[in-house]
Amino acid sequence: MSKLKRGISVCLVILIAYYFQTIFFPRLLPLSPNLFLILVVFFGIMGTPYSGMCVGFAVGILLDCIAGAPCGAATLLYTVIGYISSLYHRNFYGTSFLRPIGLLAAMDLAYGMAVYFLCYFFRHGIHIAFYLFHIMIPEMIYTTFVGILLYKLISAVNNRTIQEIS
Repeated sequence: MSKLKRGISVCLVILIAYYFQTIFFPRLLPLSPNLFLILVVFFGIMGTPYSGMCVGFAVGILLDCIAGAPCGAATLLYTVIGYISSLYHRNFYGTSFLRPIGLLAAMDLAYGMAVYFLCYFFRHGIHIAFYLFHIMIPEMIYTTFVGILLYKLISAVNNRTIQEIS
């Protein structure tokens, strides 16, 4: 029963992040943080070895179904990011606040490069320098700033659900 509570709480967090990413933040600023990436990276670092993959898969399916992107691209991308984040579980979680934030920034740059190559590079639409300086780096800074604010909250939710399971 407690694993069911953890799954429901993760789904609820994903839906709240979806609301904020699609409705709330775009009304404030033209560039919004990637809340889904924050969730995937932090749950990958804080959870079991496959929790980052599971959260990444769920987020990717949600985005693929709603956004109408190429089928499976977001699912694959977020699942791989969740897997890579879960590899750093022992090295990063609980040691320092800066390590998970640094991993979040690196994963955001990797995500931006993957989106560039999947969506723009093969269509010859946007040059890499323009995309890097006008989209990727500002989004990385904004995502990292919001990740700093959300780190303790996500950590508290994760610790509470893990304590209920034990």
